[in-house]
Amino acid sequence: MAAARFDTLDYARKLERAGVPAEQAALQATALNDALAETGDLDEQLLRLENKVDRGFADMDARFKQVDARFEQIVERFDAKFEQVDVHFDALEFKLTGKIGTLHWMFGTMTALTAAIFIQSLFKL
Repeated sequence: MAAARFDTLDYARKLERAGVPAEQAALQATALNDALAETGDLDEQLLRLENKVDRGFADMDARFKQVDARFEQIVERFDAKFEQVDVHFDALEFKLTGKIGTLHWMFGTMTALTAAIFIQSLFKL
């Protein structure tokens, strides 16, 4: 919407007809014109403000995207580290399973030897 035009000469003449001295009417018309010129077109000001707000939100969106990307990198690094830990636990589990199997075999052998010694001692009595 375009700014309304202000006719300073017409305004000054109206003031004069209302009884305001000509010099004072001219000064008031000039002052009012300057004040209106400073306020400018409100639609234009609102549009500039809206654009500024839109740029601010766009900047914030860009920053949030950067933060999201950084979090994704951190999550990927943690996933890789957890994968390494899983591999180590799997290897440890394999080693322990083998050692436990060996311990079972040794315990069974010792039990069998103890039983054999016990039975042998029964027959010697």
